Amino acid sequence: MTGLVLLAAVCWGQDKAVDEKAGRLLTKANMKYAGGVKLPAGSGGKGANKNFAYSAGVIAYDAERNSFFASGHNYIKGIAEISNPGIVNSADLSKLPRARYVQNFRSILDGSPSGNPDKLGVLGGL
Repeated sequence: MTGLVLLAAVCWGQDKAVDEKAGRLLTKANMKYAGGVKLPAGSGGKGANKNFAYSAGVIAYDAERNSFFASGHNYIKGIAEISNPGIVNSADLSKLPRARYVQNFRSILDGSPSGNPDKLGVLGGL
């Protein structure tokens, strides 16, 4: 059911922006649901499990490229870049646009110059 997998977008309201100097933290009251997009269907690269099934939901937005970086299937522990086709606020899934792969999945845990000496096996955030 790849068509039902959604990427939800949450944004801060201008009037309730987090004020670091005042020590205010991000809370549910600072956020509002802005809408979503469908994640890309199919494979994001060669090999098994290069998709968003069983993803831990790790996601980051790149404002310069207007795209998202998101974790994929938990077995590959990889990140893919996907397009931002425009967030749509609709309860009708057929009205949500589908993102496309900009960069296929790539494992990042072993990508540092020193490798992965601590043998980390989980992506916890971006």
